[in-house]
Amino acid sequence: MHDRIQNHSTAVIIGAGASGIAASENLIAAGFKVILIEARDRMGGRASTKLVGSVPFDAGASWLADSQVNYLRKTADSMGVKLYPTDFNRALVQYKGVNALVEGTEFMTAVRRRLILPYLKLHIREFFGSLKTLPSMASMLDPLLKKYGAQAAYARELMIVNEASNLDLTSIATLLREHDLIGEDGYNPFPTDDVMVDGGMQAFVTSLAKKVKPSLGEAAQAVIRTENGVIVQTTRRRIDADAVIVTVPLGLLKAGTIQFAPGLPVEHRAAIGRLGFGNEKKTCLVYPNMNWAKEHHLVGLHDSPYFNFMVNVSAIKGQPMVMALSAGDKQIAADSLSIDELATALHVNVRAILGSNAPDPIDFSTTDWGNDPYALGAYSHSSLDTLGNEAKILQRPIAGRILLAGEALSNRNGYVDGAWSDGQRAASVIIRNL
Repeated sequence: MHDRIQNHSTAVIIGAGASGIAASENLIAAGFKVILIEARDRMGGRASTKLVGSVPFDAGASWLADSQVNYLRKTADSMGVKLYPTDFNRALVQYKGVNALVEGTEFMTAVRRRLILPYLKLHIREFFGSLKTLPSMASMLDPLLKKYGAQAAYARELMIVNEASNLDLTSIATLLREHDLIGEDGYNPFPTDDVMVDGGMQAFVTSLAKKVKPSLGEAAQAVIRTENGVIVQTTRRRIDADAVIVTVPLGLLKAGTIQFAPGLPVEHRAAIGRLGFGNEKKTCLVYPNMNWAKEHHLVGLHDSPYFNFMVNVSAIKGQPMVMALSAGDKQIAADSLSIDELATALHVNVRAILGSNAPDPIDFSTTDWGNDPYALGAYSHSSLDTLGNEAKILQRPIAGRILLAGEALSNRNGYVDGAWSDGQRAASVIIRNL
C-alpha cells in the first residue's frame, strides 16, 4: 500500500452484505473513516429475509454451514442467537416414483474413494506449480447413480444446489477443497450440523454491523484511480477516498456494472471470467398448520422437473412452511412458470411426499436472483475453466488502493462466513500497510 494511507484515512466500502460489513467494522476499529454505500434499500446483500404470511422466508442465504470451520456459527452462539440444526444426512428421496428413506454413509465412502486419486494429482501439480482444469462434478457422481440409486440421486440434487449450476458445468474443485478444510474424512454433502437462524439470516448479518452506518439506495457507478487516491462515483455524489474495497457479487463484476478507470488488470479480468457464478431459485409455501408433517428435514426431489429438494421448515423450526430450492436445468424450468403455477407444482410434491391430507397453502413466494440487478445470480462456483488460482489473483490489491472482496474470493465460496472472512481479509490488507 501507498505510505500515505494512514489510520485516519478515508476508505469507501461498496456493498453492505456480510463482506462489506466485516471490512467496515475492522477498518473503523483501526481508526479509519469509513463510508459504506449500498445500492439496495437495506443491509444484508444476498442475506435477504422477508415475511410470507407471518413466517420469515430466507430468500437468500439460509444456513450457517459446517460448524467445524464456520466463524459466524461460533459468533451466533456467543450472541445467544437461537439456532435450529438441520439434518441433511437422513432424508426422504423421491426417486423413480418411490419415496425412499436414505442415509449417506455408504455412498460417501464410495465418493471418498473416488476422490483419492484426483486429490493426490492436484497436490502434486500444485507442488510443481502446474495449473490445470479439473474434471466435472458430474463425472464424479453420475457413475455412482446406478449402484447407489436414491443415495446418489439425493447427493446429486444437493450438489446441484450447492454449486447453483448443472454438475457437468462445475468442477470437482469443491469436493477437493472441502477435503482440505474438513480433514481426512473428506467432504460430506450430507451435513448434520448446519443451522438455520431464528428470525432469518438477514437480521443476523445486519446485527453484526455494530458501528458502521451505511448509505442505502446509493449505487457505485465507477471507481477511478487518481494520482493521490481513488474517486468513487455513485448515483448521488463523487467521493474522494484513500482506499476502496469492492464487495459486490461476482455477477456484477462479470457484467461490468461498475466501471473501473483504468480498467481492472488483465489477470483480474481473466480470473473473473474463469470463475462460475450460478443461479438458484427458492419457492416457499406457508400453510395454516403443519401437524401432518413433523418428520424429515429434507426431501430430495429427483423426479421433479422444477425442484432439486424441499425443506420441511416445520420439522426444523416449528414454523408452517415448506421451502423448495431449484438450480441448474430445474431452475430454468421453474423460471418458465408463473408464481401460481410454481406454487401449485410444489404443493403437489408436498401432498405426495409429506402428507396427502395437507391443506391448501395460505400464502407463497419465490425469488429471482438471476434478474436481481444487484446480484445477477446467486453465488460462485468452480467452473470447468477454473484453474484454482483465481482467488489469489483477485485478492491482489490494484494500484495499492483498490481491493476486491466477497464470497467468490474465499475458500468458503458460496457461504455467508466466506464473505465475512474475506471482507476481514481485505480490511487487514489496508490496516497492515498503514
